[in-house]
Amino acid sequence: MIRPASDWKVIGKILQKLYIFAKSTGLQSYEIDLQIDGMLLAAVRCNPCKGGALLHSDTNTALTLRGVKRIVPVTNGVAVIAENSWYAMQALDAVIFEWGDAPYPDNQEAHWAAVAQSFTAENLDRVWRDDGDVTSILKTGQDIDVEYRAPYVAHQLLEPLSAVVRVTERSADVWAAHQMRRFVQQRVAETAGLKPQQVRFHNQFAGGSFGHRLEFDNIDRATEVAMQMKGIPVKLIFSREEDFAQDYPRQIAMARAQGRAQGGQVETLDLHIAPPSATRSQMGRVGLPMPGPDVQLEAGAWNAPYGLAHFRVSAYTVPELRPTSS
Repeated sequence: MIRPASDWKVIGKILQKLYIFAKSTGLQSYEIDLQIDGMLLAAVRCNPCKGGALLHSDTNTALTLRGVKRIVPVTNGVAVIAENSWYAMQALDAVIFEWGDAPYPDNQEAHWAAVAQSFTAENLDRVWRDDGDVTSILKTGQDIDVEYRAPYVAHQLLEPLSAVVRVTERSADVWAAHQMRRFVQQRVAETAGLKPQQVRFHNQFAGGSFGHRLEFDNIDRATEVAMQMKGIPVKLIFSREEDFAQDYPRQIAMARAQGRAQGGQVETLDLHIAPPSATRSQMGRVGLPMPGPDVQLEAGAWNAPYGLAHFRVSAYTVPELRPTSS
């Protein structure tokens, strides 16, 4: 039996979220603020050409610096474990690195060239809209012929990535902010040699994300460090520079458009858009293949509310140049 409206306590009421006061007054604790008894701090440096190998490192000087506990290997880099994050980051500056080459073109012009070469039938992902008769109209000539470019864009979080991980022989605890919690559990379990149900994930408040916390570099590197410090909680904090260098940036893209105008108004538009598929790239990194066309390639273009009699939107997939995210 439904209670009368006069007895309702939630429905129809204006309710504030529980964290409104804390966030409005600066009292809210975020991922990077977390403190756990016995915790050590760590910082990491990996090949700035993301995915490139670490060929050699000289850590002799760094090991003598104040507050440094250990320097341990991680994938494509090293981590310094210290009494605080500042000591750890300063010690990394004293490490001599020899980095391997990037597994992708190492200059921006080569990336633009790859994008420009992708407007082909082989790379056509899908024609998403084809109103009127664009082909016939443009055979008679065109008044519009333009090209636009959108570069890579870093996520620029309000707080750099961090994570606290503690690994024992029977369990692992992860304190971090993440948008794909189940995958965190699976990845940590695989790295630590545990079952997923042995991994406890404690999701934290995050100072911004914008899609960056769909990725796992901070979780993966923190787990690798914690594996070498069994039983001790280790907080890994990326420096701002490392966070940018290891980011999966929003993808590069190019758009080309041809069209006809009459009476000061566009009447025909043939729009071609070519970026890498961020969806396939990011989902591929978690083992989820994404078949079929990628609606993100031309999102906001194919369904533009323009009253054009002749309007076509085609999307092309640029072969992956480096890891990108949505």
